[in-house]
Amino acid sequence: MGRQRTINDAEFWRSTKIADKTQEDKATLFYLLTSPFSNIVGVYKVVLKIAAAEMGWTADQLVPVLTRLNNANVIKFEEESGFIWVKIWWDHNSAKMAIATTLRQRTFEQIEQIPIIWRTDFIDDFLVRIPAKDSLRQSISFEIMDYLDTVSIPYPYARDRGAGNDNNTNNFIDTTNTTVVLAELDYPKLSENEISEIKKLIERISELQRQDVLDEIEGKRRKGKLKNGVVPLCRHFVENIERFVIADGVSVKTDRVAKSINLQHSLNALNHEKEMNHKVEKELANMDSVQFDQNFCHFPASFVDHLKEKRAALQEKFIDKNSV
Repeated sequence: MGRQRTINDAEFWRSTKIADKTQEDKATLFYLLTSPFSNIVGVYKVVLKIAAAEMGWTADQLVPVLTRLNNANVIKFEEESGFIWVKIWWDHNSAKMAIATTLRQRTFEQIEQIPIIWRTDFIDDFLVRIPAKDSLRQSISFEIMDYLDTVSIPYPYARDRGAGNDNNTNNFIDTTNTTVVLAELDYPKLSENEISEIKKLIERISELQRQDVLDEIEGKRRKGKLKNGVVPLCRHFVENIERFVIADGVSVKTDRVAKSINLQHSLNALNHEKEMNHKVEKELANMDSVQFDQNFCHFPASFVDHLKEKRAALQEKFIDKNSV
């Protein structure tokens, strides 16, 4: 038996988010709200060719519409991975139902799969949709945190589960004095000797031109145009830098800039996460017994006991810090 999806007619046809959209936009949004690819939380991965075929289109017809809706901030769309966040999802679906006992585990699992650059914004929006009555919203935020078995991360960011990273101890992230260093230049995929020679050559030109030269070299490498060797080519660019124009390296530069933007988004998300870590840690540590019981009285006893242990560890942590 197929799933049933409910569409709130007023929120769809009379919504200011929808009213100015084209017929193609509306049809696509209607599809995204009812898609067989969809899940509980409204952030899911689609196969573009299949999604387009189900609408009677081609992928080339669907992608521009998705891009337009992305630019209008009605959805988030990542073409490379196929992930879509339907940002009007909770106008038509119940966030409270998503955390019902029968669905909660699946909801948390699906949140964990959300691309990291969207995850913090998604959870901020998701928690606001949960009623604040009886501290339910706050309790769910702690339960999401506990789902990943770390009290330091209030929102579920995917963990490194590779060999040697299965750590079940209650470690805390120290967010002070954390510095992320990025490489200044992105070098072509060449031998160490070639890169060493190139580094010496590009020191003779402006810093603003160095990356373009490197991108051009990589572009020619990808197209098999390094017939006379990469070092002579780099020397030619450096000695004639006033006439240098990036050509084969345009696509390399575009890809690099896109990756840099995505990385910056990820770093911003992590910075936001770190800020929230400290806030949630202090909030839990500062709860007295009455407040703790009020917030978590409706949770299973095993979960409450586990959270009490974490609360005690946090209180010791903040006491140690304050005593320094």
